[in-house]
Amino acid sequence: ENSFENYFKLRKKIIFSGNGAAKCTAILSPQYAILDDIQCSAKHMTCMSFDKFQQKDFVDIAYHTPEYLKMPNITVAKKVF
Repeated sequence: ENSFENYFKLRKKIIFSGNGAAKCTAILSPQYAILDDIQCSAKHMTCMSFDKFQQKDFVDIAYHTPEYLKMPNITVAKKVF
């Protein structure tokens, strides 16, 4: 519950989204924590991607490493009989 306290002390607002946001409602201050039912999707990055494209700001994907903030949740598919 205190993970974001440094940001809240600076009066920084943080938007919590996705299915984890509902789990935070009981412990985070609604004054600075915006809890929304926003569903995360790559389709929301199209404007930023187009701006980068227009600026010719490209990344060589052969040498690019994604910056994940948390480990991906990878599961094994269940066999269907």
